[in-house]
Amino acid sequence: MIQLQAYYKNLLNLLSLFLICYILIPSYLPQLPVGPIYFSLDRFIFLLLISYWFFGILFIPDILKNLLKVVKTQKPFFILFYLHLAVIFISSYLSGISNSLISSIYHIVYIFALTFIPLSIPLSFYYLSKISKIFLFIGIFLILVSAFELFLGTNPFTPFIDFGNLTEVQQGMFSDITLANVLRIKGTFSNPLSYGQFIVLFVPVLFFFRRFNKYKLLFNILMIGLLFCGIMTKSRATFIIISLVIVVSIIYMWKSINFELRIFTGFFVLFSCCLFLLLSPNVSDFFGGKKLTSDNNRESQLMMASPLIFNKPFFGYGFGQGSDALGYGTENGGSSTIDNYFLTITLDTGLLGLLIFILLYSSVILFYKVNNILKPLYFGLLFFMINLLTLSLREIHPIYFLIISILILIQVNEKSNCHYFSQLQ
Repeated sequence: MIQLQAYYKNLLNLLSLFLICYILIPSYLPQLPVGPIYFSLDRFIFLLLISYWFFGILFIPDILKNLLKVVKTQKPFFILFYLHLAVIFISSYLSGISNSLISSIYHIVYIFALTFIPLSIPLSFYYLSKISKIFLFIGIFLILVSAFELFLGTNPFTPFIDFGNLTEVQQGMFSDITLANVLRIKGTFSNPLSYGQFIVLFVPVLFFFRRFNKYKLLFNILMIGLLFCGIMTKSRATFIIISLVIVVSIIYMWKSINFELRIFTGFFVLFSCCLFLLLSPNVSDFFGGKKLTSDNNRESQLMMASPLIFNKPFFGYGFGQGSDALGYGTENGGSSTIDNYFLTITLDTGLLGLLIFILLYSSVILFYKVNNILKPLYFGLLFFMINLLTLSLREIHPIYFLIISILILIQVNEKSNCHYFSQLQ
């Protein structure tokens, strides 16, 4: 038993270290080429993590036994999950493009590992407390990087970047960030839009994990700071979803706050609405000349993609090849992204892939019982899915599946013992 507990603790430590490296070490920093694969610190930690996990699966029978028990209780989700990964691989294989096949395998391994490794660790207060501390550290680090960008007008990692190895799109993002009049903070992510997507998922998740940490005030300040950072990414979708986050938060906490605070909250919301209306003529300038709620580019992408979808309706053009099929390739081999992930997944993996993808993501919201304690996690997953309507970057997807795993683990333990979760607090 002691050996098993030590294994779980080491696995959780490796998972925590990987999360720190994956989120806080920018993917655009120089990497070490090893054959067709580029190695970085987060990938090295990931290799250690998945090797250690496989070691436990092979040589400690209780780990596989407990994992299979969890999986069996959630058959609808995992059937869709396996189908989702299978369609990604098949579409890439049928495309005959080696880069697509390599990218699909890389994506599948990450998603698979960050779904099953968290499920392999028994749920406990220590588990949730450890994750809450890691998320707190990650949030503070991102706030500091964002403050650096806001005050100095450039990303702190810029001196370490080899611009020759960046795609045209990435170079454009760093060019934008050095101009004060179009400052868009991006933190440690490859794109301001990815940072915004991470924030709309991360803030509700932080609200959930604050109950397992004694520094609740720090969590509250951190969430407010991250919402401000989300606005400063100057992503219209992020701005709209953050507004939705604030409204949902007020509704969620309305019954638990006293009358005076309700009055203050009402006046604050009214003041914010009036301020927004006064500034609305300049809103388009804040978003780089684009109107807040209209975008002809997405409409034109949909019209252009329609004949391409019907040309390859079942398995599409291969993982990561949708933007090239739509004519979004660049001269140096990089690709811009389509402004709708549902359209991207359709071009990549066909209508079959889209159907499985929608069923998989919807099952997380529809198939599980929602209680007041878990609502923040559900809202985070829901806000993330809404954001997929406007963004095709996959940088945050592994973190999304990690949150799903924690949610599933809590649900399984609640199902077996209705007072289990309350006993952890």
